[in-house]
Amino acid sequence: MTGPGSRVYSDAYYLIEQCMDCPVPGYLIVTPLSGAARLEDLTHDELIRLGNVLALAVRAVKEATRPVRVYCAQFGEKGGPLHFHIFPRTEEITREYLRQNPSEEGSIDGPNLLGWSRRRYAHGADQGRLTDVTHRIREALKKARDEDSGESRTARGDGPG
Repeated sequence: MTGPGSRVYSDAYYLIEQCMDCPVPGYLIVTPLSGAARLEDLTHDELIRLGNVLALAVRAVKEATRPVRVYCAQFGEKGGPLHFHIFPRTEEITREYLRQNPSEEGSIDGPNLLGWSRRRYAHGADQGRLTDVTHRIREALKKARDEDSGESRTARGDGPG
């Protein structure tokens, strides 16, 4: 699913990586560090942090790829550790998908498009674009983390404000 150099972000609870078994630039996998297998297995603190981490990932993908839409999904059909897919549906992907699935013009089936994309793009990517987008996502997440830390300090009275 992921590979060396694919990590774009981590905190005390979650790891975000560029998906490498379907290397669409900006396709991220969010995984709890605890190794929980199901959503209901997450601790209270992991659950509290989850929404923020998913929102950070979606914002970073939007900033780096300018997609038509970003999908956030959790399926769990194959077992293994709990993970979330953050997938950018770009204009290019949308055009190619609709050429092959014209009946979905005007009403795209998101899970179907994601499955199609995982099959279609499983065998390689433009490495230059992948590297560029991954770098931009890392920068966006670092900026968001720094801003979040600043807001936390200010809220506690430890920082400027």
